[in-house]
Amino acid sequence: ALDERGHDGTEAFVDLATDDAVSFAELARRIDAVASELHRRGLEPGDHVAMLTPPGVDLVAAVYGVWRAGGVTVIADRGLGLGGLGRAVRSTRPKFVIGPRQARLASATLRWAPRATRLDVAELVASPVGPLAAPPSAGDQAAVLFTSGATGPAKGVRYTHGQLAAQRDALAATYEITSDDRLVAAFAPFAL
Repeated sequence: ALDERGHDGTEAFVDLATDDAVSFAELARRIDAVASELHRRGLEPGDHVAMLTPPGVDLVAAVYGVWRAGGVTVIADRGLGLGGLGRAVRSTRPKFVIGPRQARLASATLRWAPRATRLDVAELVASPVGPLAAPPSAGDQAAVLFTSGATGPAKGVRYTHGQLAAQRDALAATYEITSDDRLVAAFAPFAL
């Protein structure tokens, strides 16, 4: 759907906390920039990428860019605390860490991902668009999302592209969401 709207100047995403807004065309460009830069830096299909980027436009572009490049996003909530967040990230052995300077420094200092390449999210989304890897298939792993840790240590739950697409389709069908609708994404599945 994003490819179909790649030249659409209509607003696709508005972050009310920062007043940052991007069109479908700009969002598609940022996603392709992230995907092509990750491909250029050696991301292989199935490689884990720790997403330490705060919620907002850059996080959306980075997540979709990682998916477009064939990588697996690793997402753990800051609510786990430093220890829980570190255990979650460390357990997935990410090849890359994407985030702002503070998050990248924390991941290095606290040894969450000692062998990972750390990438600045702002630089990634501003990269020139180059060659892209082949898109992933429905059976390919897309994400490792960590539980809240409310009933013990946070656990990583794996999702394929097909599972995420099925969630998106179920939400769209249940709430009769069309491409003309606008909604507030206050809960992670609605960000799909």
